[in-house]
Amino acid sequence: MGKIEELSLSIAVWFGLDGPKARGLVNPEGTLRPTGEAFQRFVAENFK
Repeated sequence: MGKIEELSLSIAVWFGLDGPKARGLVNPEGTLRPTGEAFQRFVAENFK
């Protein structure tokens, strides 16, 4: 997320679902994982 700020990107995409080599932002039951909470907070603070 720091790189998003550093590069002044206007769009950031992070997958919500798990994949073979990655974990998404959301648990299977729909709650946010800590990474999802961090991403949510980052967006709220930086993209008003």
